[in-house]
Amino acid sequence: TMASATNYPKIVLEGGGPLIRGTAHMCIAVQDLEKELSFYRDLLGLRVAMDHTAPDGTKMVLLAASGVEKPGGYAVELLRFPQQRPLPEDHNAPAWLGFKHVAFAVADLDGLYSRLLAAGVQVMGEPRSPMAGIPRILNLLDPEGNRLELIEVG
Repeated sequence: TMASATNYPKIVLEGGGPLIRGTAHMCIAVQDLEKELSFYRDLLGLRVAMDHTAPDGTKMVLLAASGVEKPGGYAVELLRFPQQRPLPEDHNAPAWLGFKHVAFAVADLDGLYSRLLAAGVQVMGEPRSPMAGIPRILNLLDPEGNRLELIEVG
């Protein structure tokens, strides 16, 4: 087990279930909403579940996987702020702290890999299994350089 510098109190739910039941979605602040929307909707196959503009001009698009209808069951939330501050060029370098990638489970990794190549998406190698017993994966960048991982599932 990993040593902890903080001793947080254990949370026990009534009935015993886990406190966190899964991941609801990831949120990406984007510069070019249309380009990112096209990537996640048209190439990765997510569907627009909600499109909203806030009074301050912030644009929000929620994208869901097909068949996901539950509240909070979105895969991706794209935000376009009226005023932005871009990330440094090397924000995906291994030494940067924080999130390194978001992974999506996909059924046809080879078919999606072909579509991504045909669309000119920057992929990092070919689909491969990183080690014995691990499903095949593919790493790639979305149009604004956010790192994604696709994991092949049965």
